[in-house]
Amino acid sequence: MRIACVGTHLAASFTRMGHEVLDLHPPGGIVDIAALLDARGFAPDLLVQQETLGPRVILAGLETLPCRKAYWAIDSHLNMHWHRHYARLFDVLFTPHLSLFRALPPQWRHPQAVHLAMSGHARPWHPHAGRGHDISLVGVLDKHRPLRGWLAELLRDRFGVQARQGVPFAEMLALYGDTRIIPNESIGFEVNFRLTEGASCGACVLTPDVGPDQDALFDDGHEMVVYADGLDMLEKLRFLLRRPDVAERIGRAAWERVQAHHLPGHRAATVLDAVDRAPGNAATGAAGAEVLWLALFHR
Repeated sequence: MRIACVGTHLAASFTRMGHEVLDLHPPGGIVDIAALLDARGFAPDLLVQQETLGPRVILAGLETLPCRKAYWAIDSHLNMHWHRHYARLFDVLFTPHLSLFRALPPQWRHPQAVHLAMSGHARPWHPHAGRGHDISLVGVLDKHRPLRGWLAELLRDRFGVQARQGVPFAEMLALYGDTRIIPNESIGFEVNFRLTEGASCGACVLTPDVGPDQDALFDDGHEMVVYADGLDMLEKLRFLLRRPDVAERIGRAAWERVQAHHLPGHRAATVLDAVDRAPGNAATGAAGAEVLWLALFHR
């Protein structure tokens, strides 16, 4: 197929699968996608847009494209107020937070919503005995993330762990690969990047119990350890520190799960399979233009 990718990291995987790919990373703002494709001389069979945490890109003109369209909504736990409208411009909606879309009133649910969490990373396995850190925490600490601030204070006061901010991505993965246990926090009790990133590096991730969206990725007690609150986290963290063999066994199982099921190539295959099986659901014509205005208004 001819696939237009907008802001997605799956372009290389689609190319390896034999597809002709146009990899677009427009600056933030409202982008006339039909005009952009015309300027590139590219008529896609499929358009895949991934929500990014950087420049916010809203595509105008989707209703005029005759191809199939898919949207990967990464941060719906924070952006459901406009995602529920914008998603109607696409035939298939992919999201790590499928339970949130299923909880919407019927008139706001997307007819073809598919669970798709952020992909992991192909990383080498490093035995825990050679790792230099028992515990690591990386993340932005500010007034908008009180839970993470409390977690950072708890780890500092009880275990002497200093949370790190502003760590470049490659350095963060290297740190995770040198760490045995990674406590996780979710700003909205959602599946987040730290889970798959830590698992990719073979660390034992200690994460909040956020429900079925997370359970679909890793098994509690085998590939991750979930906790209910701060006291529960402290008890399980102390246990894992006393039993490094258990932490390593869980980290190894999580790493194996990522390599077998959660790499970009697996995500690309899921996207193509779901798009192939989905009926046309995207809003078109005047209805599509109205949907875009609703999304912009709520955004």
